Amino acid sequence: METHTILDDDKDPVDIQVLIKNQKRKYLIRASILTLINIALYIFVLPQRITGNDNIQTALMGQGIGFPMLSFILGVPATLIPYKNLSYGEKYVRTSLLILYIMAAIMSVMLMINVLGTLNGII
Repeated sequence: METHTILDDDKDPVDIQVLIKNQKRKYLIRASILTLINIALYIFVLPQRITGNDNIQTALMGQGIGFPMLSFILGVPATLIPYKNLSYGEKYVRTSLLILYIMAAIMSVMLMINVLGTLNGII
């Protein structure tokens, strides 16, 4: 019977901690960039009947506060999945940032489709 080794078996626990820290940083940077893009697109896409200040306030509340709160709430049950024998606290922020990144990416695609439709007069 063949034995298969896990890729991280040969790594020192300190190396794994550095790897996880780097992943958290990447997720935070990517999610922040996508959130800023989403806020700009959201302000552009909102109906014209809403004044400019209301557009900015709505975009900031939804993208800047609502999505991060939702991702950290969804991170609670998602963190219960075992991963590399890490503790709950070590996985929580990383998992929540990954969820935020995924939600921001999905919202970016939806807003891009809406912007393209608006520019082409389809929507």
